[in-house]
Amino acid sequence: IRDTSYADVGLFGRVGPGATLTGIRLTGVAINATAEYAGVLAGRVEGSAEKPVVISHCTAAGNIRNSGIHVGGLVGFITYTHITHCHTQCNVTAIGNSAYVGGVTGFIFPGATVVACSATGTVSATSSYELCAGGLAGVNDGNSYYFLATGKGTASTTSTVCAGGFIGHNYHSGTITGRYSTA
Repeated sequence: IRDTSYADVGLFGRVGPGATLTGIRLTGVAINATAEYAGVLAGRVEGSAEKPVVISHCTAAGNIRNSGIHVGGLVGFITYTHITHCHTQCNVTAIGNSAYVGGVTGFIFPGATVVACSATGTVSATSSYELCAGGLAGVNDGNSYYFLATGKGTASTTSTVCAGGFIGHNYHSGTITGRYSTA
């Protein structure tokens, strides 16, 4: 996928309330985008409290490069979404003014959970302002349970930076349980 617009980029650009994505396998993916939200499976996933999105048993492998804000090996941004038993083997690169970048997702927003997922590959980000990069997620403001993150990560910025082998920044209501990182 090559996108030069400021949009939602992925196999599914945006996924809305009540959707279920199960057993999707993506290999050899190459994405080069300028999008606010970018991910191999979906750029932005927004469920609701009444109708959460469910993503389960999905895999993604390839390269994603985005010069927008939220970028992830599986999805760029999630809220009111439950991701379970997913794996990514992606090289994720973010370049921009602000960046939230991770091996599975760039940003886990409140109301979202990520359970029993793993990420391998590299996560790298360069930003001139705020930057949060992590092997699994750039920012966790939701709930994360039983993860495995391996691979290498790099981050550089001229301002605020949060970088971690597992989570770049565990924010306000972020909960992490049973994690393992070799990054």
